[in-house]
Amino acid sequence: MDRRDLANLAGKVLSLSEAPQTEVIVSYARKELVRMAVNRIVHGPVDIEKVSVSVRVRDGAKMGYASTEVLTDKALAEMVDMAYFVMKNSPPIDVTWDLPGADASIEVDETDAGDIWNEDTKREIVSTLFDKAESLGVEGHGTVVTDTMKVLVANSEGLMSYAGGTTGSAKLMLRKDRKEVQDILAFTSGYTPDFHASIEKLASNISKMDKLGELPPGDYNVVLGPQAVMELLSTMTYFSFTADAASKGMSYVYAQKGKKLLPDYITVMDNVNDTRFSSLPFDFEGIKRRPVYFVMRGTMGTVVNNLYFAKKLGEQPTGHALPFDGYFSPGAYPLNIVMSGGEKTSEEIMKDLDEYIYIEGFHYVNAFLDPFNVRATGLTRYGTYRMKGTEVVEVYDNARFLQSFWEALKNVKAVSSDTYLLPHPYFAGGGFIVPYLYIENFHIGA
Repeated sequence: MDRRDLANLAGKVLSLSEAPQTEVIVSYARKELVRMAVNRIVHGPVDIEKVSVSVRVRDGAKMGYASTEVLTDKALAEMVDMAYFVMKNSPPIDVTWDLPGADASIEVDETDAGDIWNEDTKREIVSTLFDKAESLGVEGHGTVVTDTMKVLVANSEGLMSYAGGTTGSAKLMLRKDRKEVQDILAFTSGYTPDFHASIEKLASNISKMDKLGELPPGDYNVVLGPQAVMELLSTMTYFSFTADAASKGMSYVYAQKGKKLLPDYITVMDNVNDTRFSSLPFDFEGIKRRPVYFVMRGTMGTVVNNLYFAKKLGEQPTGHALPFDGYFSPGAYPLNIVMSGGEKTSEEIMKDLDEYIYIEGFHYVNAFLDPFNVRATGLTRYGTYRMKGTEVVEVYDNARFLQSFWEALKNVKAVSSDTYLLPHPYFAGGGFIVPYLYIENFHIGA
């Protein structure tokens, strides 16, 4: 399905609507997946295609939306009728806004990671993981995925924007009994990870896990690996970086905008312009995405919004609207998080440290008890080690932590210069670009 097909569907929906304002999203998604377990392919290759159409209609302060994955004329007409029904029977919205017009349309060439993400690369990843697992007498698990996404946004004011792209990702795991190590890799037209080095690192880590100790509760100096930093920022995103959180008084960033609260070397932003991403240049309302600083050199910035929240908060639109019928509707969400790197490599940082705890990743993170400070609890996962320099002293079972992530950022003493792209868990083409972090006084224990 190409741009013309998506545009034809959007045109049909617009012609069916008699509402004063109508918006349409047509999206095409194709996922090619291979799932691995116990050193063999257990699922796939699977090739799944999906086309979805969403419509939002508005008359004054009354608004309704509906969606369908059935593309017949009858189904599209029924979708529009359902949106009308919702509009008529819903309470009026508290603010209204203007839709972007034809002059705001954006159309870009589709991006493709085909030069680096192809059948040969995927086969080599699978065979290299299996060979390494069998040589160590452990189990190889994971997934290898190709995501193709095309999006067209149109409205009754004449806007029609289109973009698309193909990306790859691999989740690689080695497991022995209940001990496991994992790495997640993203492949885009602007980023190529070294999967051989990743698998060698997994092999080195799983070989250290013969005997696991228990990490006593206490405050520790820690180094967080990229997966742990991604989980930290992902949790902070929901509670601190969105206009929805700001409107509820929950956002640490928005409540303290302009205050210098963190070290100079902490910068976190949403940056669609980073060429390592393969991302949409516009959001699902057709607004051009623009970079947004949440923290700039330690100073609190602002949050991302959509048209609704921009009007409600008296801000300029940032271009971060999600689909109308998404879980966060009528929400806005950052999908291209970047944490800037520092001056030393992760190896140089760790080599200079006397004793610390290295944490590869977090799991089951929850911060609902104190969302403002993002006081989070969860488990360490995929490797927790007591280290001296770059040498492992002791290996621990998964340990529970209880720590404000904002306090953790205040206690960051070093940020690595090497940064890594990890795929977004919910949005192909989004992701997290993250360094290693050295943090003092991180609390392990309930």
